[in-house]
Amino acid sequence: MEDRARICEQIRALASNGFRVIATPGTADTLEALGIDVESVPKVGQGDNDVVQRIDSGTVDLVINTVGADAVSVRDSAEIRRSALLHSVPYFTTVAGAISGVGAIRALQMESIGVRALQDIHAGGIG
Repeated sequence: MEDRARICEQIRALASNGFRVIATPGTADTLEALGIDVESVPKVGQGDNDVVQRIDSGTVDLVINTVGADAVSVRDSAEIRRSALLHSVPYFTTVAGAISGVGAIRALQMESIGVRALQDIHAGGIG
């Protein structure tokens, strides 16, 4: 899947910053092949402790779930989103969103963004 290739560097960045990565089998295989430490978990409804059950258990802090057009993937994606929403877990459904979200996480880890007046930002020539 093209999305896997486009998101791998973001996943690598999260892993190198202390996030534990879990993924369903196909994605886990791709990440492992790229040297990213990942735990493989069953797809929705395909075994004990599947991805939705992991979200429900409170052990997942962030979800990145892009989906193809096939009916099973769309149904599974809806269950994943529902679980994430019910448990206040941030989630991204597009590669662009995930890239932005990971970039924001990395920026926050490097320094606190704090509160600044818009006038101060523009006065300093930023943006």
